[in-house]
Amino acid sequence: MKKSLLISILTFQLATSQNSNVAIGASAGGLGNSTVAYSQLWSVHNNQAGIGFLTSSEVGISYENRFGLKELGNKAIAGVYITPKGNWGLTIRSFGFKNYSENKFGLAYGRAISPKLSLGMQFNFHNILQPAGYAALNRFTIEAGMMYKFSDKLHFATHLFNPTRTKIISYSNEKMPTILKVGLAYHYSTKVVAMAEIENDIDFQTNVKVGLSYKIVERITVRGGINTFPWRNFLGVGIVFDDLYVDASASFDPKLGISPQLSINYRFSKPEDYSTPLLSPK
Repeated sequence: MKKSLLISILTFQLATSQNSNVAIGASAGGLGNSTVAYSQLWSVHNNQAGIGFLTSSEVGISYENRFGLKELGNKAIAGVYITPKGNWGLTIRSFGFKNYSENKFGLAYGRAISPKLSLGMQFNFHNILQPAGYAALNRFTIEAGMMYKFSDKLHFATHLFNPTRTKIISYSNEKMPTILKVGLAYHYSTKVVAMAEIENDIDFQTNVKVGLSYKIVERITVRGGINTFPWRNFLGVGIVFDDLYVDASASFDPKLGISPQLSINYRFSKPEDYSTPLLSPK
C-alpha cells in the first residue's frame, strides 16, 4: 500500500511541481511559495537577483517533509557571502531517497546595480540517481532573475529557469522544465506585505500564487498563501532570535495531505532591527 502511494505521489510531484526548480525555504513556503519578489537568503535558490539586495552574509538549512513520507524529503542548505562588488551564493538541494533522488548544486551571483535594480544568475549541476540498473544522469542548467523597486511600497521581479531547454535523457525529447516567474510585492504598511506571482512552465498549466504576511509583534510574523495549480493552501510563522531566524510552514493538498517545512537561517552581522525580513532593506 505504502509503495503504491509513494509511486503515485512521485508521479504527481514530477508532473506538477517539477522538482528541479521548486521553491525552497519555510518563510517563502508560508507565503504560498510566492518567492520571485522576495529578497532573503533563500533567494539564492528562488531568484538570484534577491541576494543582490542583501547586506549581511548568511547561512541556512531547510527541510520539507512532503505528505508525511520520509522518502519525499526535500533537504537544502544555502549560503550568501557579501562583497563590495556583488554577492555570491551557494545552494545544495536533495530530494528523494536511496532508490531515487534528485540533487542540485548551484553557484549564484547577484548585484544591486542601483538602489532600485538588482540582477542575478546561477549555474547549476544536477545529479539524478535512478533505481539499480539505470545509470545516474548528470546535467547542467542556468537561471537568471531581476528585481526592481518602483517605490518603497511596490517591488517587481521576474525569473527564468533553464532557458536552454536542457534534455534529461540525451536520446529522447524529455527535457528539464523551463519556468518563467513574474511577481509583485506590495508593502501595505510596516506590518503587512502582500505577494503575488504567476509561474508558467511551458509544458504545464499556469500556477497563480498569492501570499500575505503580517507582523503581529516585533519578532513574530505570521503568513498565509494559496496556489491554483495544483490547488494548495499554506500557513507559516517566523520568529527572530537576534541573528537567528526560525521559520516554519505547512502546505495542505486536498488529495495528498500536509507537507510541513522548517528553515533556520543565521546572519553574521546584526541587522538594524529584529523584524523578520520580507524584502530587501530600504
